[in-house]
Amino acid sequence: MAQTDIATTSKGWFLGLGIFLIVVGVLAILFPLVFTLTAQVLVGLAMLASGIAVLIHAFKETTWSGFLWELLVGALYTFAGLYFIFDPLGGMIAFTLALAACFIVDGIFRIVMGVKARPHNGALWAIIGGVISIILGVLIWSELPGSASWVVGTLIGINLLFAGGTFVALGTSTFAPK
Repeated sequence: MAQTDIATTSKGWFLGLGIFLIVVGVLAILFPLVFTLTAQVLVGLAMLASGIAVLIHAFKETTWSGFLWELLVGALYTFAGLYFIFDPLGGMIAFTLALAACFIVDGIFRIVMGVKARPHNGALWAIIGGVISIILGVLIWSELPGSASWVVGTLIGINLLFAGGTFVALGTSTFAPK
């Protein structure tokens, strides 16, 4: 099968997917608490499953030098997963705190990357993006615990809106004359 830029026979699928993602994105922005809790529970389930898998492996391979550390990692994942699943408020705050910290560290890394990349094109954008990321991280952190109820769901919604817009644009580009 030959590869094309966009298969014109599937433009409806591009549009349909894009519209679906936009609708879900709008719902996430309108109901951020629901999407925050859903994301938190899904991460909790993934961490719990991973923790159990690591613990099973640790007990299957008890003679290797990393046994104790693997056991600790498995226990950490298991307990963190259970925490996210069974303590919604505490899990939401921890989840949002981790997101804020991630934004701050991401911002620092992007600023350093931008400084190192000068005078290349885009270096200034990396620095600006890094500053914005740090500001967002500090704002999220400073508004805790209140921001925990809306930040994650809202960011998921914004991401889905842009993803949906991308697919709509790709789908409609197949209609345009070349």
